[in-house]
Amino acid sequence: MKKEEFTALGISEELAAKAEAASLKELEGCVPKEQLDTANAEKKQLQEDIASRDKQLEELKKSSGDNAELKKQIETLQETNKSEAKKHADEMKEFRLISAIKLAITGKVHDEDMAAALFDRSRLVLASEKVTAFTGTVVPDGVEADAEGRKVVHRGSLMAASGKVVAVTAAAGSTDGTTTVSFSEAPVGILKEAVDVTYGAQPGAFVVEGYVIGERLPLGVEYTAAIGEAIHEKLPEIKFR
Repeated sequence: MKKEEFTALGISEELAAKAEAASLKELEGCVPKEQLDTANAEKKQLQEDIASRDKQLEELKKSSGDNAELKKQIETLQETNKSEAKKHADEMKEFRLISAIKLAITGKVHDEDMAAALFDRSRLVLASEKVTAFTGTVVPDGVEADAEGRKVVHRGSLMAASGKVVAVTAAAGSTDGTTTVSFSEAPVGILKEAVDVTYGAQPGAFVVEGYVIGERLPLGVEYTAAIGEAIHEKLPEIKFR
């Protein structure tokens, strides 16, 4: 509970401050409700998927005597499973996004559900309110001016120690199909807020620890799990949702 909530109960300012500190201490190490809800939703979906696959296998066993029919059923199941996997991925992506928004506005609004529904999701990059960042210099090198002549480095940009935006390239292997990810410079952080460099270099906050929504990063290429893994190798404390 917060100090204001204690004082509303008639507790003195001094005791309310102590009670708030004790309450925060008690909550240290606790998993936020939004993260727990996400994990429980994924667990439930996984259990349902396993049960569904088991049922499909039993039905296939019954049809094993007819190879043509079996092949047809397998092809149908493959298409169904592919469609269900995409649906599940989209649902979990939406669920994580809503959870991230609620986590960011917890305690700041009266109705978190209503505020989350009205939130401009296109602006959300960080999936956690608590992050670790250091101040770095953002330079205009390579930044294209917009229609108004302004040069803005967008939030979520990968930043190098030089202050330049890190360019990302991803190429699929011709033989094994694996994706090779490379960076123009080694990333040292992710820009927390947009920085206007129209008139020259400016300070910016480089996030080095926290949860990030990979699909929201302005990388210049479509975000993939391989890109997320490559960024995580360079920035081990950056985790993706």
